[in-house]
Amino acid sequence: MELIRISESKLKVMLSAEDMHRYALSCDTIESPDSPSRRAFWSILDEAKRQTGFDTAGGKVYVQLYPERGGGCEMFVTKLGSASGAREEHRVPGVRTAVMQPENSPETERVYLFSSLADLLAACRRMQSDGSVTVSRAYVEDSRRRFYLTTDRDVSYLTEYNAVPGGRRERTYMLEHARCFCRDAAAVLGELL
Repeated sequence: MELIRISESKLKVMLSAEDMHRYALSCDTIESPDSPSRRAFWSILDEAKRQTGFDTAGGKVYVQLYPERGGGCEMFVTKLGSASGAREEHRVPGVRTAVMQPENSPETERVYLFSSLADLLAACRRMQSDGSVTVSRAYVEDSRRRFYLTTDRDVSYLTEYNAVPGGRRERTYMLEHARCFCRDAAAVLGELL
């Protein structure tokens, strides 16, 4: 394994086929929350901290994986100051990407898809009034409204506003393809109704 610290927020990790086998790392399963590959990824970051001082400090990271024909891979790991930081990376065909956070993180990320702006505004109003949201962002993509939410409380009531909950894939897709039009959505959009 070779570790190169590119900047304060970016690290390059080069793994041989033997390294991949030793860490039980698979590019195909790294996004799965319970996979050994995900745990191996965090072990690699622990080693990177010891060798290079690159510290994710329990925060989120954006990962680009470039599988190699010989069984190894190159990984670029970028520390994110916020979830929107992933938008700065450009999607490259054939490259696997993931936004990951440590399993012990107290926050739960949720993505909801709204069919109308009115439903989105009403949901923001409710979140603003009950104070359950720590971070909220509203995104638009192809005339659909997507609402990105990070909270440590239950917000299952959003389905009352015709919101369809999304999973990890929808969140990653949204961060890569949608445009954020409101950063503090619960507070800002909640005031519009």
